Amino acid sequence: MTDSPGNRDKAGTPNGGAVRSPGRRRLLQAGASAAPVIMTVVSRPVLAVHCDSPSGFTSLNVSHPGPGNCIGASPATVLGELTDTQKNRKFEKVFPTDNTFGSALVGQKIQEVLAPATTVVPWGLGQQIVTAYYNVAAGRIPNSVLTQAQVKAIWFDYSKNGNFSPRIGATWSYNEIVAYMQSTRSS
Repeated sequence: MTDSPGNRDKAGTPNGGAVRSPGRRRLLQAGASAAPVIMTVVSRPVLAVHCDSPSGFTSLNVSHPGPGNCIGASPATVLGELTDTQKNRKFEKVFPTDNTFGSALVGQKIQEVLAPATTVVPWGLGQQIVTAYYNVAAGRIPNSVLTQAQVKAIWFDYSKNGNFSPRIGATWSYNEIVAYMQSTRSS
């Protein structure tokens, strides 16, 4: 059969009532193919780690996420980003130090404290302190989690007392402070 006027059905449409509309077919096909374009996916940054403030970190409440996502860089990355002036500053000029527990770092340059082999007490903590301080400055650790002033206070308390108290009733030793500082890094 052909679509001649003589081959129309009772409704007046060719071929038994099927309406041919190329425009309608394109519209339906476009609608079906556009559905994935409309879908939106929300996700967190892949390399970010969920981090908490020092007082929140002490509670270790994993069911309640902390106030931010940290993408802190490693000590080696931070060292590579610093200017020559920053690298050559004396540690105690940036981080006030009481000589009781922090005397080994007095007179050292920031680049010496960030050197890869600095893992013994108090060098390892000094390395973590410097790294956190510059990660905060670069915006990789949100101020809702940690500020540069807090980083300095953590170091000063440790250099004076050999520990740090993030909240009443909690005291961190060297290892706990290092663990906290490392928790703010994604690398």
